[in-house]
Amino acid sequence: MLVILELRDCRNSVELPAVGCLSSLKHLLSGLKKISCIGASFYGIDDITGGSARWLSGTKLFPALQNLELVEMQKLSDWEEVGDDEGVVFPVLEYLRIEKCPQLITTPTHFPGLQNFDYPWQ
Repeated sequence: MLVILELRDCRNSVELPAVGCLSSLKHLLSGLKKISCIGASFYGIDDITGGSARWLSGTKLFPALQNLELVEMQKLSDWEEVGDDEGVVFPVLEYLRIEKCPQLITTPTHFPGLQNFDYPWQ
């Protein structure tokens, strides 16, 4: 059972692995400098239409994730939101840290359990 996943210094990675369906994952940390978008492949889905994946009804992505840190992702500019009224993404996320992601323009807006958002001055 995978609980912690740490992706660091993967200098040549241009795409994130599909980890959205890892049901026991509680902590995810990353430092992937060449990633420009967090999208469908990260969530483990193939297509995003109009900002939401229509087939997600009743699906939970990252059902146990409590801690997410996006650090030193200098090229990251877009973090796509997925889900619909019934599909749930990050249902128990409590801590989100975004640091050294100077290009980041868009992020998801719905984190139902978020208690702590850490965004140190870039």
